[in-house]
Amino acid sequence: MTDATARRNPWPWLLVVWTVFVWGGRIRLAEGEVGPFLLALTFLVPTLALVVALLRFRAAVPALVGALALWTTAVWVVRDVDIVVGGGRSAGFVAVHVVLGVVSVAVAALALRSVLRRPVPVVAA
Repeated sequence: MTDATARRNPWPWLLVVWTVFVWGGRIRLAEGEVGPFLLALTFLVPTLALVVALLRFRAAVPALVGALALWTTAVWVVRDVDIVVGGGRSAGFVAVHVVLGVVSVAVAALALRSVLRRPVPVVAA
């Protein structure tokens, strides 16, 4: 990804904002529970690395977006299946978490797609 492409590409930044919104909120709600806190950190630490890469080390952006997109997809698929199938949760809780999962995976996929696009070379006639 060239510097010009990176500057015009909002998707990795949207992935950063969305991830901080979802998992930063999860840290706030963890209330002393270690497991949820650590899971949130597995998202927030790579997101911080992505911010640094977006600002300084653009060559690392595709790898970081790819890793974050893969982790996001894996975690949300497992979480949402557990929430939907596991039972014992209110319809509102299920709906909110399914929407969070779907939006998270969609944003991750769009960010990944945006950094993997290669410019088409121009051939002189």
